[in-house]
Amino acid sequence: MASPHFHRLPERVRNLVTGGLDEEIRAGFEKIEQAQKAGFVDETGIRSVEGDIVRASELRKRFTGEEAR
Repeated sequence: MASPHFHRLPERVRNLVTGGLDEEIRAGFEKIEQAQKAGFVDETGIRSVEGDIVRASELRKRFTGEEAR
């Protein structure tokens, strides 16, 4: 369910917030992919990045009611 408080913010602010969360999610997937391609698999580091992705995705969904793009 979308946050009614979030939707009261100016569109520019909403776009800035969702864009930042989308970028954080994209960057997290990119970090994991680069680490796997390089053969550098730090399980703790990867779990940490995965946690960041999940938290950003959940926050985005809580604000907007939509999944990350």
